[in-house]
Amino acid sequence: GQRGRAVQGAPSGLQPGTSEEYTVPQFTFEELECCEQLGGDRAYRLRADLKRCLTTKGTGIKVAPDMLTFRAKEVGYELMYRWPQPIDETRATTKFSKKDRELTVVAPLLRQ
Repeated sequence: GQRGRAVQGAPSGLQPGTSEEYTVPQFTFEELECCEQLGGDRAYRLRADLKRCLTTKGTGIKVAPDMLTFRAKEVGYELMYRWPQPIDETRATTKFSKKDRELTVVAPLLRQ
């Protein structure tokens, strides 16, 4: 019962990368009106398709109130995404599925 609004086209929060050597992995961004794992709070969910990553070893992920930064030096991935609204980084979760090679970040919106 997770209803998410998928954002059409190029997600607007994507930030330019830091250098040419990196590629941005394919990803989707959704707004969850009511996230069950966060007790019904509104949250953002970003899923990145990390085909080249066998593991998240050697990768860096930083979830800040205004921005998500993911970098995998060995395979040359970089994703910098500015959240549309501030999120609560203390409650954000990151999960990497080895089977699907997919990173999922769920970030609840900061309660105003």
